[in-house]
Amino acid sequence: MYQWRHNGQPISGATADTLTITNAQLDDTGAYDVILYGFGTVTISTPAVLSIGQPMQFVVQPRDASIAVGSDAVFHVEVTGDGPFVYRWQSRPVVPVYPDTWTDLFDGTSYRGTTTATLAVGPAPFSTGCILLSCEVTDAHGSPVNSRTTQLFINYPECLTVTTLAGDSYWNVESTESAAQFRSPRGIAVDAAGNLYVTANCTVCRVTPVGVVTTIAGLAGVSGSADGTGTAARFYDPKGIAVDAASNLYVADGTNSTIRKITPASVVTTLAGLAGNLGSTDGIGSVARFCNPEGVAIDAAGNLYVTDNGNCTIRKITPDGVVTTLAGLAQVKGSADGIGSAARFSGPVGISIDAAGDLYVTDVGNYTVRMITPVGLVTTLAGLAGTLGNADGTSSTARFNIPVGITVDAAGNLYVADEGNHTIRKITPTSMVTTIAGLAGSTGSTDGTGSMAQFNDPFGIAVDATGTVFVADTDNNVIRKGVLTTLTSRLSSLSARGLAGTGDQTLIAGFATSEGGSKQLLLRGIGPGLTPFGVSGVLADPALTLFNAAGTVLQQNNDWGGTTALTTAFAQVWAFPLSPNSKDAALLATLPGGVYTAHLTAQSGTGVALLEAYDVDPGTPTTRLASLSARDQVGTGDNILIAGFAVTGNISRTVLIRGIGPTLARYGVSGVLANPQLQVFQGNTLLAQNDDWGGDTTLAAVAAQVNAFALDANSKDAAMLLTLPPGAYTAQVSGVGNTTGVALVEIYEVP
Repeated sequence: MYQWRHNGQPISGATADTLTITNAQLDDTGAYDVILYGFGTVTISTPAVLSIGQPMQFVVQPRDASIAVGSDAVFHVEVTGDGPFVYRWQSRPVVPVYPDTWTDLFDGTSYRGTTTATLAVGPAPFSTGCILLSCEVTDAHGSPVNSRTTQLFINYPECLTVTTLAGDSYWNVESTESAAQFRSPRGIAVDAAGNLYVTANCTVCRVTPVGVVTTIAGLAGVSGSADGTGTAARFYDPKGIAVDAASNLYVADGTNSTIRKITPASVVTTLAGLAGNLGSTDGIGSVARFCNPEGVAIDAAGNLYVTDNGNCTIRKITPDGVVTTLAGLAQVKGSADGIGSAARFSGPVGISIDAAGDLYVTDVGNYTVRMITPVGLVTTLAGLAGTLGNADGTSSTARFNIPVGITVDAAGNLYVADEGNHTIRKITPTSMVTTIAGLAGSTGSTDGTGSMAQFNDPFGIAVDATGTVFVADTDNNVIRKGVLTTLTSRLSSLSARGLAGTGDQTLIAGFATSEGGSKQLLLRGIGPGLTPFGVSGVLADPALTLFNAAGTVLQQNNDWGGTTALTTAFAQVWAFPLSPNSKDAALLATLPGGVYTAHLTAQSGTGVALLEAYDVDPGTPTTRLASLSARDQVGTGDNILIAGFAVTGNISRTVLIRGIGPTLARYGVSGVLANPQLQVFQGNTLLAQNDDWGGDTTLAAVAAQVNAFALDANSKDAAMLLTLPPGAYTAQVSGVGNTTGVALVEIYEVP
């Protein structure tokens, strides 16, 4: 017989040879032993001690990031519980493979800090895509917990920002924007006015630049071959479409194996071929034969070019309707380059023509893009025959997976709908292939920039005179719009709030502008203007002084005076307005590259004040705010040092943030904050925190890279690296144990 005991007291009902404790609580901690009653004997086991630790929880989870090729990204976690903690960062592909397992990361060229709370990734490789990351943290009791899965999107500096222009589901309905519906749109063309023409569900539709959709020919869901006007005409699986300068449309009517023409009055005629009669015969009009024609393109002289998919040839139709074979040999597949019938294709689909008369063809069965000169010379422009994939690169090093639609812009750049990869590819005139939208192997309908956008079997593609790209996203049943976007982000503003007075209580903001040009900044020193926001004890009469690195006064302001120039600048940077008669200070300064400080002092007394610096230059200026800093007396409660900063743009930005106290003594600052704690928030969400920076070698290397002064390795200063998406943030410096003193908060843009 057995009797289990807890801290020497019998446990009721615990008389088996095994004791199981479910849902253990803190009251269950202590010593456990068991008494064994034998035949006239009593044996007591050695006690076993049960300890119950604090459950591990993530205080800070890693956040998604989007960066450009060649950039770095940083991911950070923080946990509570019983340490010490063991960190293990892992990754896996976005498109899972069997078995769906995570792979441990190791420090090297691409990753640093794989066994710490902070993982640095980069420089990002020369390719687009998405990496999934997670951190497994194990506590002192050996219990592992995984962080959330975070995504790192990598894009080229130029990519497409994709939105949905029209369509949302299945059947053709005339309407506007998302209320209109398509069924498997295939071909797409754009005219000089920006109108789109789409083939879908046995019809041809027009989509205006604002997304108004109308059916101009055919009847949804009803196949046939009849010529006629508008809905009286019939099509049977219409595919490629082209538009000429007179707004006539030309359609490859696939299953009918004919080429159709649609006038601006919606009159449909058969230009070449005979409905239902397949073949490869050259000839005039209905004498000619096609076999599942796919793509059409038209030149300035009115000659039409057709990818005759089933025949593996490229056909030409003159304005008089004379059909000839320009390249390839009917019914003979291959990949050979050559002139005319010596060249070989394998299921050509898309076709486009440039201003010089050169044709570009997607050779689907070969996974390549071909070029044909006006005399019929065929060469392979990109991809490797018979080898599919998604690799970017130059010419034959690039890979495609079912390239279908193709279009060319005025500068000679090609855009390809890579259906099998669910991506949009760009080919420059030097044959450099890049992925500018979509994520290879990942399907979806998400709008976004670069690899954050998703497609589902994109097919037709067109580009207008402005370089805007339009895609028939076939299996999403929508038309997508892609605007070429240059990826950029920058530090755009700094604000520091604290007690301001005179002497050591001067509120100081520092900033550095990059070399290469001038930078216009708006500086504001606000006291009375804080009152409407419920701030009490404000500085009654702030004064603002701007210095260069040599200590020379560049500008000063006491009362801003309500000037038109300043009022306009406030609105431009979305700064809250100030009363024209307030005692707040403000000034505009145009500064060459260099280091500057702005001092906010009191005309008399002390009070709470806000010091702000804004980048006023619009767009993506080459001269940037490279760093921002604020120095002030750190108190307790509401009187800690709070610095707000903003990242603007369309991509994440890695920043170095430091909260410095002890190292300031090296520069003659007295009364420094002995042990600063640094916390970074977005709204009320804690993103990261640090007490002692610990001499971290990565942090030290980045500090040297951005020309920040070195911190003593054993100092109590705080520092962290973060990769932040565009948005507004605050960095807060307080004293550990409610200590007080002078501190400096710094934010550096990491190249």
